[in-house]
Amino acid sequence: MSLEENFHAYFSNFGTEQDPSKVRHLFDAIYHDDFVNELDGEHPIDKEQLWKNQSVLLKTGTRVTVDKFKHIDNAYTNSVVYKLRSSGHLTGTIHCVHEVKDGKICSGRAVDDSSVATM
Repeated sequence: MSLEENFHAYFSNFGTEQDPSKVRHLFDAIYHDDFVNELDGEHPIDKEQLWKNQSVLLKTGTRVTVDKFKHIDNAYTNSVVYKLRSSGHLTGTIHCVHEVKDGKICSGRAVDDSSVATM
């Protein structure tokens, strides 16, 4: 499956309480081992911390909706822009730009200050 297909498949599992280990393979299919997210510019989140944060959302049944996903792959950049909206245990939005490495989401940052830091 493509990065976008894996991304949508992974986040479609949010919204009902479940065991996060059942979707870890989808998480690993979209996030590179070198993943680092600079959401607030001061506290980078690595792949394992992101997994811990998202596991809580899965366990509590927090709904996450993909509002936008765009993969830009040209001579200037190989990146994705996405926007997620959540409701339930954690309510808010996250709007990020990430570089893509080996077909997976790698380093990136939040686009605006309203982004929720734990997704």
